[in-house]
Formats: sequence, structure tokens, C-alpha cells
Amino acid sequence: MTNEIEFDPIEFSEIPASASVGLDDLSEIELSPPTQSFYDRITEKVQGPAVWASRKRREVHDLLVLSEMAPRFHVDVLDPRVDLKALLRIQCPVPCLPPGSEGLIIASEVVLALSYPQEVLHQSLPGYGFLNILSPGDVWLANTTFGGPVQKVCLGVTMPVGIRTVELLLAVYGAITLQTVQIDEEDRAGVFNTEAARYYQQRKDIIPLSRVPFLGTADLEGATP
Repeated sequence: MTNEIEFDPIEFSEIPASASVGLDDLSEIELSPPTQSFYDRITEKVQGPAVWASRKRREVHDLLVLSEMAPRFHVDVLDPRVDLKALLRIQCPVPCLPPGSEGLIIASEVVLALSYPQEVLHQSLPGYGFLNILSPGDVWLANTTFGGPVQKVCLGVTMPVGIRTVELLLAVYGAITLQTVQIDEEDRAGVFNTEAARYYQQRKDIIPLSRVPFLGTADLEGATP
């Protein structure tokens, strides 16, 4: 586990749900009984002012609902005690360029560390402060740092005040799958890796890596054509 994110080791197994609803409806959706039980236990640990505590409960609820709606998305660890921190997994094509590789290697899953601080309620925070890639290594994107055990993801110069965790997840999914891509190395808004930006300028034929939306399943193993 990275030293930047410390987790309370509380885990659960997702119970897939069949509800066909939109992402705007998450707060209105009831959790399955096992996940509701987990939610009740984890939110007992919430600390902070009433407004922030309430917001964290809503964010935890929405993350858990999303894990039941989206087969590609999994919540492994949650810690809402002070800042909201989470260990998340998304199944999707992930472009990697390990040292010595002659071309991209496409991994099938990304592991993310989410840090969602109280300041989000009243400040526009830097776009690189919310999500880090823990696995796989050597992810090759213009808007991620390259090398080291943790790669920061930049979703823009700043994020809007009050941005939701689900919005951050959709943004990072679009960035990783190259559905939303920044390849202009002269534009410092989100470019951490100028070499990757130049790479994709020359390889626009592979953009995007996937056109499947976050809630879609066509790209997942065992999906029905």
C-alpha cells in the first residue's frame, strides 16, 4: 500500500444489481441488504462537521451503488473517517509502456487510490489531487506522471467546487480509455507526460482504446455480443 494513502482495512464483496438507471439517480437507489449493512458499519466511523459528515455519507452511498450497477467497478476499501479515502478498481483497457517494450501493452484493470478532502466543499482544487494509479505500473498517458510506484492522474488544472466522486471516476475512466484525451504537449492543462502526448499524436489510429461507456459491458469478459 502506498504511503500516501492509509486505509482502515474494511472490505466487502459487491452484490451486482440489475437496475438500469442513470448515474444522476444514484442517491435515490437503495443498496442491497449486504451492502447496506456494510454502509451502516462504515458510516459509523464518519467524523467532522455535520455538513462534511453528511456529504461523506452520500459519497460512500453513491460509490457503493455504483459498484452494484457497474460490473466493471469495484470498491475494495473505504475510509470515511476524516477525508474520504478509497481503494477502487476499474476493469478497462489501460495503456502501459514498460521500459524496453517495443509498443503499448494493454492491461485489463486499473487500481486507483482516491483521496477526497473536506476542502472540496468550498475550494476549487487541483485536478491532480484526487486520484493516484497504484496498478498497473508504467501507465502511458499524457495526463499521468510516469515511473515510480504511484502515478498521479491530472484531470485538469482545477476541479469545480463540490465535484462528486462519481464525476471524478467518470473523468478518470474517460482519460484512461482515451475517450477523452489530452495530446497537446504545449497545453499544460493536465499534461504530465509530454512524451506520451507526442506518442498519441502519432498514433491517433488507436484512439480511443474503447468506446464502451462506464456502465456498458460489451468489453468485459463473458459479455454477450
